Amino acid sequence: MAEKMFQQVSGSRERLYFLVLVMMEHMALGNSPQERSRVVASLIRKGKITLGGYRKKKTYGLLNCKMGKRMKVEHRVFFIDEEEAWHEGYRPCGNCLPTLYEAWKRRTSKGQDTSLGKKKG
Repeated sequence: MAEKMFQQVSGSRERLYFLVLVMMEHMALGNSPQERSRVVASLIRKGKITLGGYRKKKTYGLLNCKMGKRMKVEHRVFFIDEEEAWHEGYRPCGNCLPTLYEAWKRRTSKGQDTSLGKKKG
């Protein structure tokens, strides 16, 4: 099952651990709606899912957002945190994360890359 994993990199006296971000697709979490519901509930309880996303429009938001609950399961993805959503190129939801959405909108209107905050070009 996809989740955040740590990758060990050796080389110097110290061992470094790099975080590997893995977005979870809802449909990949089980073969039936009941199985997917159980897996999602378990991952939420364990803190491995904190945000949901809409793959078609590349948006992410809170799990209790009414806009997110209306999307089709096959377009739904999950993230452990905001950093992972940004890393995958998703933007904040204007409905449940209005402050983050407005900040994102200001950055994009100034010609900055929406996912990394760098200037385009």
